[in-house]
Amino acid sequence: HADANDQRTSAWRMVDGELRLELDVVDLTWSPRGPHGPIVPAFGFTERGHAPQLPGPLLRVRAGTPVRVSVRNTLARAVRVRGLSDRVPGDTAVNFAPGFARQPALRLAPGEEREVRFTPTRAATSFYFARLLPGATDTLPEGSLTLPGAGSTQGGLVGAFIVDPANAAPPTNERVFVITSYASK
Repeated sequence: HADANDQRTSAWRMVDGELRLELDVVDLTWSPRGPHGPIVPAFGFTERGHAPQLPGPLLRVRAGTPVRVSVRNTLARAVRVRGLSDRVPGDTAVNFAPGFARQPALRLAPGEEREVRFTPTRAATSFYFARLLPGATDTLPEGSLTLPGAGSTQGGLVGAFIVDPANAAPPTNERVFVITSYASK
């Protein structure tokens, strides 16, 4: 059962000056209305070796820090993961889709694990997300895009991604809110 993620602790470990994070795409249950509300089946991200949380793990890093993220799909369906990349100038929203969402996706078949490496170059407040695909293989055109939530069981397939300025620590009392939607299976 997934716990609520208060987004106060970033999920990662530093190894030889590189931020490393291992994520799994998982089938889970959660209680969006709290411990006394209904239990809802859903999909989400979890940091490997940790209990599931919704929204997914917070990825927070200073600009200029190399990042290596490994993503494993534990589902019986293929997924596309977007947003695990640098935010570059001109990365602006078009038709309500963030610019980074138009970058090539990380495509994962059932059971597949892939790795992405990048170095964020500028401060940004953003998110990463995934979409389930209709079957075990990715047959949708690259240009097709559905954003997180949208009243589906996929509302948990999202996590905050914050890049702080290279020379500044995050504010101590800052709160990060990730808003999504859900529906039961």
